Amino acid sequence: MWLRKLALLGGLLATLAACDVPAPEPQSPASAEEIARSDSFGNIVERLAPVVQDTCEAAAVVSNCKIRLYVAETPEKDINAFQSIDRFGRPFVVITPQLIEAAQSEDEIALVLAHEAAHHILGHIDQQQQAAIVGAKLLGEAAAAEGASATEVREARRIGAFVGSRTFSQEFELEADALGALMLQDAGFDALNGAKFYDRIPDPGNHALNTHPANADRRAIVRDALRNGALPSS
Repeated sequence: MWLRKLALLGGLLATLAACDVPAPEPQSPASAEEIARSDSFGNIVERLAPVVQDTCEAAAVVSNCKIRLYVAETPEKDINAFQSIDRFGRPFVVITPQLIEAAQSEDEIALVLAHEAAHHILGHIDQQQQAAIVGAKLLGEAAAAEGASATEVREARRIGAFVGSRTFSQEFELEADALGALMLQDAGFDALNGAKFYDRIPDPGNHALNTHPANADRRAIVRDALRNGALPSS
């Protein structure tokens, strides 16, 4: 019985795993080419980085606020941006050249950088990992209580971790959008113009386990953050 339940749930999650929001195809406008080929990116970082660090220190959620912002090629050479921690515990944000080429203004590039930095500032990686641990524990224990085999319990834990990691994913994305917009405003960028980036990416829809919220929600949260000067209440 548990094996059949897990197979059905696993199939659903495999489908949802393919629902991550891809970035838009490169538009190659003149402004984007200029940004990619000139010192514009350095100027963006010069304006944004101090605001990011000050915001991080004021939030006092994480211990290391020296967040590096830079361009780097990925092995897949894809349109991407992400934040992580290196093996020395140092936070960083990477944006690929392909995403810079897809952007249509410095404001869009700055918003992507600020959004990723906001994930670190708000401690989203640790929170997501903890949610995955809780999800794995709960579903694994439920499977064991119903007499599932060791293999089925392991699969239940894997699925529980997946679901747990996505439980607050959309909330985290909206929080990062809001904080990113506020940091852009402080750095002298136009966050509303930056949010036009969301007009050109495929809409993920409103499924609860999608990693990203609907694009309309993301644009609205940017507007609300700028109007209210605060993160969304949750």
